[in-house]
Order: sequence, then structure tokens, then C-alpha cells
Amino acid sequence: MATSCYQTVNGKFGDVSAWYGRKISRHPWKVILVCVLFNGLLGIGLVRLEINDDALTLFTPENNRAQQDRDKINSLFSSNSSSNFYVHNTVDLGYTAHVIIVPQSGEVLDSSFMDEAENIYRYITDISVMYKGQKLAYTDICAKRDSKCVVSGNEFFELPTKNLFLLKQIPYPQYGNIYLPPIFGKAKAENDILVSAGAYRMQFNLRDDDAYIGVVEQWMGQFIERMKNLDTNMTSVVYKHYFSISDEMNANLFGDITLFAVTFLLMCAYASLATINGNCLADRAFLGMAGVFATVLAILGAFGLCSACGVPFVSIVGVVPFLVVGIGVDDMFILLSGMADAIEHDTEIEDRVARMMRTSGMGITITSLTDLLGFLIGSLSIFPAIRYFCIYTGVSILFCYINHVTFFTSCVTIDQKRVQVLRHSKTCMRIQPMDKLEAEGAGWGHIYCCSGKLPQRREDVESPLESYPRKFFTFLSSYKPMKWFTVILILVYWGISIWGAIFFKEGLLIENLVNSESYFYKYSVSDRNNYNSEAMLMLVIEEELDYTSADVRKSVQDLLTNVKSNQYIENNFQLSWLQAYMASPVFNTTTKESFAQNLKLFLNDPSGELFREDVVFSDDIPTAISFCRLYLRSLPSDDSQIQSTMMEETRGIVDRNALKALIYSPTFLLSEQYATILEQTVQTLGIVAACIFVVTFIFMPHPFIVVLVTVAVASMMTGLIGFMYFWDLTLSSITMIHIIMSIGFSVDYSAHICHAFMISHGKTRDEKMRSAMKHAGGPVFSGAFSSFLGIIVLIFTSSYIFQSFFKVMLTVIITGVLHALLFLPTILSVIGPLASVGSNAKVSPSPTLSDILSLGDFRIQTK
Repeated sequence: MATSCYQTVNGKFGDVSAWYGRKISRHPWKVILVCVLFNGLLGIGLVRLEINDDALTLFTPENNRAQQDRDKINSLFSSNSSSNFYVHNTVDLGYTAHVIIVPQSGEVLDSSFMDEAENIYRYITDISVMYKGQKLAYTDICAKRDSKCVVSGNEFFELPTKNLFLLKQIPYPQYGNIYLPPIFGKAKAENDILVSAGAYRMQFNLRDDDAYIGVVEQWMGQFIERMKNLDTNMTSVVYKHYFSISDEMNANLFGDITLFAVTFLLMCAYASLATINGNCLADRAFLGMAGVFATVLAILGAFGLCSACGVPFVSIVGVVPFLVVGIGVDDMFILLSGMADAIEHDTEIEDRVARMMRTSGMGITITSLTDLLGFLIGSLSIFPAIRYFCIYTGVSILFCYINHVTFFTSCVTIDQKRVQVLRHSKTCMRIQPMDKLEAEGAGWGHIYCCSGKLPQRREDVESPLESYPRKFFTFLSSYKPMKWFTVILILVYWGISIWGAIFFKEGLLIENLVNSESYFYKYSVSDRNNYNSEAMLMLVIEEELDYTSADVRKSVQDLLTNVKSNQYIENNFQLSWLQAYMASPVFNTTTKESFAQNLKLFLNDPSGELFREDVVFSDDIPTAISFCRLYLRSLPSDDSQIQSTMMEETRGIVDRNALKALIYSPTFLLSEQYATILEQTVQTLGIVAACIFVVTFIFMPHPFIVVLVTVAVASMMTGLIGFMYFWDLTLSSITMIHIIMSIGFSVDYSAHICHAFMISHGKTRDEKMRSAMKHAGGPVFSGAFSSFLGIIVLIFTSSYIFQSFFKVMLTVIITGVLHALLFLPTILSVIGPLASVGSNAKVSPSPTLSDILSLGDFRIQTK
């Protein structure tokens, strides 16, 4: 029953594919012309290419809670970077420039080191820029407090602080209002006194007013140029600024274009080499290059269409050409294998193309559709980077499929007509049959280079690179000892995969988005090696409260205490305007008016200016406080999962409290990714797997085959996740893209073998398995090897995005080959369906002479 259903479905879809193949074969040159023009015209859309390099929005969930809270805080509290700036007030990551200075030898608490650090400080603050015809110095655009530029770390260049510093009499970790851990890296203290440090950091703060953004960005550009030319004697210096991650992503975006050019040449070379068979008539080297060209043409059209439609181009899209070229070459080898089969059964070109599309055309349709569905679902992701990547990749795969069933199929048709009229595969000059020249006594060189044998079997057109790998894997799957070896191998593979999957972690280091030679990358590594990551948390009270009430003040303090009780929050720190006001001599709660009046006096006094931006009075009722904020600090941690957990747990504490409040930190903008990435990955994988299951069931409606493909895909995905742990890769928005991408590849390898088995003939399962390997084994291996060549050049890049893509793709290729050419053939040869659904009969009546003569320039010569 199942086989009958499979046969019916295969017959219906096969009839449509064969009909389509006939239509293409009748007008090959027209189809090629239309295809080239179509893709070329779409490629013009690249002039509208829009590059998005904002890592903060691309690699975090869209419209996440941290972004909403940030926008709300910005609307509630004004920024006063022009006159009363404090770092802890910053709601965003801040318009800042950072410098870390590390002594090459010796100690930070040394007069010579501090002299050099001060010289670097002077060197930076001496930067000026021309903006709208006006020369602006650093003092014109810096964030100020008390009319002075706020630079974290410059306090120790001024007397008497400098003397206390050199005498090692500075209290640690707090010196007055200065919190020292962000300034001194690898600091050591004895009796709460700083005695040594391994690094020194300065943070240059700039104004964040809208009117200053242009000049600030220009100053930061000058800052980088000046730091690149800095020459120091006894220190090493690393640096970054607010726009560094975006600038470096943008700089590296097209830095690997050369790699794709090398990949294109490798693909052309391999496609030609894998289709050369030494027969000047049946050689298909030019068809190999045509298959690669069809893929590159598809990438051009797809990228042009996406750009014209306004889809932003992001850094991760740079891996799409390497991915799609592998898919395209795989489709090419499958189609060539179908034509090799057709040669054995049909003599007319139209019949051969129809048979090729009936068998191989069906195969690439199934795999292209599953790939396309995977990326279509991925395009619904809440991560913008994933969405844009999936759109570019999905459209590229669609165009790749279209080009292969139009452009490449037309090329195959023309090549068949060349063979039929005995034209040389390289020169297209007419040649004599090999047996005729041999009968005439021609020389060996003349026979080898200027004649050929009309192909009549698969072996006549296959190259050694197509036939030998297939024969090798067929041998491994045909004998009982090798079958047992395969079973043991897959059990070991499952054990290792499950072990790695158990320890697979989440996380993404932001510096991995740029080249490892980048100044931003070097700064980030130095920062992580020398400093602990701590987050300042804002606790915002969003409702109007009567702070003259002791119960209200207690409820606010209780909320602070509850948050501080969290294991990730520092228990001995809080920065509270309410606590400071209560400790001041002007504190008064007799009336609301006196409370508000004295609070304003406190905030305008030097003792309370630290909190001036933290209290917002009502516009309607001058005595009422509409909003306020207080501050806590997290414990040091570089673990992204801990940072995400801290965010979720502190939010939970605040949300459950009776007060209407929110808790926020600029670091939450990055932590949002880790809070949702696992859920999003599992959800997306589940939907993609379900869709692939449905597609597989529609095109290959046999329960055993559907289950076998599903098990193979699940096995490969388990192996991928498990081996990602051994590759030292973590789950992030980048590797989530790779995982989604890999599902389609997993189905491709399995579907080709299973479909070939179902349409193969044989009296026993072993015979059917050998027939299936003959039809699909060579193309699967060639496609996998070509995919490997497509990514091999990525070894030479220092980009984490490209390196992680290479590792994932290499894992998918190896596991895909093992499953498709070892595991599945072994299973099918033992318990696979024995009945066949294919047919070796003619697919249609022979064409008329007039039909043949109208097929183009290559005409049959009659005597």
C-alpha cells in the first residue's frame, strides 16, 4: 500500500517534471538568454545595497524588554551631559572612548608609568576636529560636571591625589565618589588600601545631545587614527570607542571578497576535474563550469532583488555565497547523474532531458523545497540578523534551483546535441568516431585528442572522481563485516554527540563579531583579562508616592533590600537619593511642601548634586515626585548565562513587588540575547523539522522512508550540536543561524539516497542499494566534496563568523556523508522497502525529424 502510494505520487510529480524538461529542451538558447538577462537585471538592485552594522540591534531580539525599558527611562529622565554628567546615569552604552594601558614591565603604581599614562591622556585630549567650518577641541564636546570634562581615571594625574597614589595610600575599592575597580585592573588591596595593579583604564565621556552626535562621531574617528599612530616606550595600549563594533563590522564586511573569488575558482576547477573522463566527445567539463556559473548568477540575482527590496545587508550574510555555491554544485551533480542514467534508456535528446527531470529533477526539487522552507521559517525570527540572513539565503536557494532547472538544464540539452552531432567537447569542431580512426590506423595522439566514443552507458560519461568514491562506499555497505562496522561507528558517534550536547552552552563574546586583528578585538580581550565585569543597575520607581510617609520610605528600602538579596547582586552597595537625603541635615517630612522644598535644596547643594538627575518633580504638582531612580551593583561575572540569569531574577523580584517599578542596566541590552536564544532555537528547529517532515511525506509518502529520513536528520543535528561543544562554539544568534542552515543540508543528503533507493530496481535489497548508490552515491559525494572546497578557504580568515561557519559546515559535511553513504545504505540493504516505484520504460514517443532540426545550430547530418 505504501509503495503504491509512493509510486502514484512519484508518477504524478515525475510527469510534471518530465513535461517541463521537454519544454526546456525545445528552446535551450532562448531559456539561457532569458535567465541571464533576468538575473543580470535583478543584480542591478545591488546599487541600493543597505549595510546595517548595528550589532546591538542585529544580534538581540527585536523590541525586547531592555530596549523598551531604555526608551522609557530616556523619556522619563533628561540627560545632562553638558553640565552635570555622571557615568552611572548613562542609560545607553554611552558616547565614550576607552583606553587600557598595561605596563610592559613593572607596576602601575609607579611614577614613570603614571607620567606616561598622563602623556597619553594629554595626547588624546589634544584631539580637535573641524565641524561645519568650526574647529572644536575636546573640551568643546566632552561631557562635563562643574565645568570640567569628565574623564574616568584622570583624577590621579592631579595633586594631592597623585601623591597619595604613589605613596600607596589610596583607599580601595572606593575613594571618595570614585569607584576604583573599573580604573585599576588586576588590583590588589591590603587593609582596604590599593597596593598594586596590572592595568590602568581611562574613559573619555562625550556629550550625547542630538546636536552633538555628528561632531562626536567625527572626533571618535580622529581618536582611532591618532591612537594607531601612538608610540609608547614602556606600555602597551589598547583602545575602542562607542562606534567601534559597527565600524569594524563594516570594515570587514567586504574584506573576504577575495576568499569568495578563490572559492569560485576552486569550484570551477573541481567541477571541471570531476566531469573530465578522457573522452573528447562525452567529456562534460564545460557543463561543470556551467553549473558553478548558474549558482553564481543566482547569487547575483538574489542579492540584487533583496537589496532592491530594502533588506539590509549584515555581516553574517557574507557566508551565504559559500553556502549556496555548495548547494548549487550538489544540484548540478544530481542532474548530471540523472542524464547519465537517461543515456542508457533513451536515444532522443528530448526523452533524455525529460527522464533527467523525472528522476534527478524530482530529487533537487525535494531538497531545494526543504532548504527553502527552513530559511522561510528562519526569516520570522525575532533576531534581525537571523531574519536578514534567512531572507538572503532563502531567495538565493530559490534562484539557484530556478537557474539549475532552466539555465543549467538548457546547457545540458545543448551539450547533448553537441554529442549527437559529434562535436569536440572543447573546440566544438566536428570529429570522427574513435573506432573509425582506429580502423584507419590513425596515431594514438590523434585518436585521443581528436576523436571520441558516443556514450551509451553511465560509465561512458562518468569521471573517475564520480565513479570511484561511489564504488568504495557501495563496497563498504555491501558486506556483512562492514555493515557491523557501520553499526559500531554510528553507536560511537551517537555516544560522543550526546556527551557533547549535554555540555553545550549559550553565550557570545561581542568581540567575536569582528576580525581578531581588529583594535576592538584586542581591547575586548585585554578588558576581559584585566577587569571584572560589573553592571550598575537602575531601579526606577514609576509611580507618584508620598515620601513623607515612613511606610512608603520603608517599602522603597525593602524593595532595594530584596533585590540585594539576590545571589548575583552586591549586598553592601546602594546609591539612593532617598537614603542620602534622609541622612542630610535638611531632611524634613512635616509636610509635602517642606519635604519637596528641602529636597530641592539638597539636590542643588554639592552634597546632593550626585542625585540631581535622579528625581523628577511633577509639572502639575510641584511638591510631588513623579519618578525617581536608585542604583545597585551586580557582582563581577564574565559568564553570559549568569548575566542573563541575574537580569531575569532581578526583574522577577521587582515585578512581584507592590510598587510600580522596573530594573534596568545597559548591559541588559546584550543579555536579552541569552535570555531568549535557547527558546528561539528550539522553537525554530521544531517548526522547521515539522515542515520538513510534511514535505518529505508529500514527496516520498512511504512511512519507512519518512521515519528513516527523520531519524537521519535527528542524528545529524544531535551530532552537530554535540560536536559544536568540542569545536568550542556556544549557542548564540550566530550559531543559531548555522544550526537552522544545517537542517536543510541534513535532509539533502538523506533524501537523495532514499529517493534513489525507492526508484531503483533489484531482486534483493542489496541490489536496490547498489542501484541507488550508482544513481545518487557519486553525486552526493561530489556535492559534499565541492561544499568542502567551498568552505576550505575560510580556514585562512580570522573572523569568528566565518570560522564558526567553517566548523559547523565541516561537521555537517562529514556527518552527512557518513549518514548518506554508510548508515542509510546499510539500513536500506537490510530492511528497506523491496518494491520499486521507478520505471525504465521510454518516457515518451520519439520526436520527429522536424523537431530535431529545429533544436538549434547542432543538426543531425543524414547521408
